Amino acid sequence: MIFRYDRVESVRTHRDPFDDLCCWISGLRSVRYSRELLNAVHKFPSRTTLEPAAAVSAHADAAIQLLEQGQSAAAEVAFLPLYYALLNLAKIYVIVGGRLSDLQEQRWHGATHSGARKASHDLMTDTVSLKGRGAIPLLYTVLTGEKVPRANLTLKMSEIYRYIWDVSYEYERLYGHVLAFERVEVDFEDDPSTKGRRMVAKLPETGRPTAPKKDLRLLSHFKPDASRPNTYVSPGVSGNVVGSQVLLLSQLRRSLLVCDSDMWGQMHTFTPVSNRLFLWPEEIPILLAFFHMSNVVRYNPEFLAKLKDSRAWGLLLVLRNHGVLKFLKLFWERVSNSCFCLQT
Repeated sequence: MIFRYDRVESVRTHRDPFDDLCCWISGLRSVRYSRELLNAVHKFPSRTTLEPAAAVSAHADAAIQLLEQGQSAAAEVAFLPLYYALLNLAKIYVIVGGRLSDLQEQRWHGATHSGARKASHDLMTDTVSLKGRGAIPLLYTVLTGEKVPRANLTLKMSEIYRYIWDVSYEYERLYGHVLAFERVEVDFEDDPSTKGRRMVAKLPETGRPTAPKKDLRLLSHFKPDASRPNTYVSPGVSGNVVGSQVLLLSQLRRSLLVCDSDMWGQMHTFTPVSNRLFLWPEEIPILLAFFHMSNVVRYNPEFLAKLKDSRAWGLLLVLRNHGVLKFLKLFWERVSNSCFCLQT
């Protein structure tokens, strides 16, 4: 089965996974180690690694200090340092994606919060807007290979929370909505027409109707297989097995694959369901949710008090813990170019 990254690892820890991830990220404070990683994992020519490695080191140091502040802060204000910690990690995504020069020109957030212009009454009706330039739009581009569909793209928080995998239970229990994901299994198979290889995507039975194919952006270039229900195939590629599979993978939006394990440790993959042009890699809704709450903490204490006295507060407390943990895991997967299951 195809995952977000080629290498899949299972990591068992006897400590808090958050502490382990922070230790791993702390290693990036070393410029020498960061240079080695950029060269060996991300294929930067060794002579070009010094400047990006120094930038990685600086952002990793800031992120770790802010994470420590966020963990020790009261829940009401923790979103502020935690957002800036995640933003620094997002900037490392951009750097390892080869976009340091763009980041140096676009260090601002690249998003705005509606609360600065109107009175907010409910978490889910509040909005944020994405700009065409800035750190968050750069992260979007590094993850998806595309620009934000349009500048000043407004997103409701009700939509953003639908794509945060690790608050699924609370979102459904408190708001009565399920997350917008479809289970999918993508793999390779022989292609009779080219005598080469192609990708096949199967949507396993879940007891509810499957999403229409047009809303599965992962499968935008796949076609239905008339001989198999809930199955789609990509165009085939001729040539040797290894070369054809590398080419096929380059055409797949792997950032739209969400990996999770069941109680038996078996890995499964899911993909966002959306009829928008906007794509939803996991990192983006998490970062936007923290951006939103950091603005609430800074500029709107009255709305923060309303949230604490509402059903939203339970959801936000889970976001504070599990949202950060998931972002750290996704970040480390990107840095190490591997998908792993972190088990305790």
